[in-house]
Amino acid sequence: MEMMEIVERLAAAATALEMAAEKLTVQQSEMSADREATLGRIVATVDSREAELERKLAEAERRIAELQAASAETQRTGRKTLAASASSLLAKHGVTAEARSMRRWRG
Repeated sequence: MEMMEIVERLAAAATALEMAAEKLTVQQSEMSADREATLGRIVATVDSREAELERKLAEAERRIAELQAASAETQRTGRKTLAASASSLLAKHGVTAEARSMRRWRG
């Protein structure tokens, strides 16, 4: 009887191990699917952000080119406005922007 009891216990243990192995396989499959879905979302986010950054870079490069062209034009034609410090100094001495523009037209 003792041998029969040991065999039954071993059979029950083997069945329990098989069930545990099946459960672990299912869990691993589910986790793998979750990881793939998460990875897919991350890749989509990165791709979206990359496109947005490329657009912003193109806009910044366009703006830089515009500013460089404007700077070259200003350097070629000369300065059209006074520096802030010069305007401040003139204002302290009572010379207004209107008076400066009048002198330009008269003179």
